[in-house]
Amino acid sequence: MRRNIRRIIYLVTGCILLFNDNLSSAAEDVRLPDITKLLTAYGCPEKGPIQYHPRVVVRGKFLFYDKNDISSIEEDKKFLDTPEEFITAAYLSDMKVIDEVQGIIQSELPEGKGGGLRLISMWRKKYAEYPGVTADYQKAVNLIKTKEKLLDTEIKDYFVHAIEHEILMHAQSSLGQWYSSAQLRSAVCQPIIEYYINPVSANKEKIITTGVALMNENKDRGEGYIEILAALNNKFASDIINKIHEARMKSGDL
Repeated sequence: MRRNIRRIIYLVTGCILLFNDNLSSAAEDVRLPDITKLLTAYGCPEKGPIQYHPRVVVRGKFLFYDKNDISSIEEDKKFLDTPEEFITAAYLSDMKVIDEVQGIIQSELPEGKGGGLRLISMWRKKYAEYPGVTADYQKAVNLIKTKEKLLDTEIKDYFVHAIEHEILMHAQSSLGQWYSSAQLRSAVCQPIIEYYINPVSANKEKIITTGVALMNENKDRGEGYIEILAALNNKFASDIINKIHEARMKSGDL
């Protein structure tokens, strides 16, 4: 009898551990795509680091017909001249690649809903960074949404977890020596996460307020906070840095 009870306990425990492992794997898989890896797989790098420019993109455009007019979303309306445009057009057209790099593309943009949700999150991130052109980005989102038959609730839930993962990953790299994971989430990154999920002025002000406080408390930590923003988007980071500086000047902290 006791042996049977032990077997049941071991079996239940094993199932719980397996279930938790699956949850962890699923959570880790909810993230933004690695744009550099995708461009490398599509043959866009030149002389080492990615140098994305029209010559490479125009060459790429001949590989498929841009029937969805993705090229009109950003920059020059005639060309697929941003990484996001090129990757989206390739995804929507099911662009074929050589066997040697198929695995890279599959790992970053899995077939079906997983790849669609990850790609939409790439565009949703830009809503917060370039709020003046979200209508253009929505065009790409709608095309992907239609292709993969995605629900708005699925898109929102995925993005919330994906952007949090992205922000905390950069935070761990820049400020992990001073804060635990829980502290990074609640005390440092919460304003950034909230802004990316809901890019309104009030949430942006919270990012600035937190930056001012960290910079005044400890310059190294303040600079680590700025590094998080820069890792997310240089232009957005520059805007926040200037506003942090203005706020410190106004309050007499400089």
